[in-house]
Amino acid sequence: MKNYYVIIAFLVLFIGIEASPVMALSGNKFEKRADIGTIVGNNADRVTITGRVLDSMGQPVAGCSVVIKGTTTGTITDLDGYFTIEAEIGDTLVFSIIGFTSQEVLITSSTVINITLAFDE
Repeated sequence: MKNYYVIIAFLVLFIGIEASPVMALSGNKFEKRADIGTIVGNNADRVTITGRVLDSMGQPVAGCSVVIKGTTTGTITDLDGYFTIEAEIGDTLVFSIIGFTSQEVLITSSTVINITLAFDE
């Protein structure tokens, strides 16, 4: 049983996996704790966003950077302009690539974001 507590502690503290039942360190051992709630934050507002980036002529924009504003979390579009990224509701996605005007989009409850980028002038 002792190894069970060590494994739970590792998963909760270092990987971020929620453990059930919730365990807390008390002295030199872990105990069940119903009064402390969830150890790891709730991911209820985390969504997977998919979409496509096109230019003003309807052509896919490959290699467009899609980044969560204020973070280093991001991805790039594939050859057909498609992307997938996990973010939280309320985050802002920044779409940018050389030769086009950047765009920012606030994430709401929608899980599909299709963008048309205008050429820089």
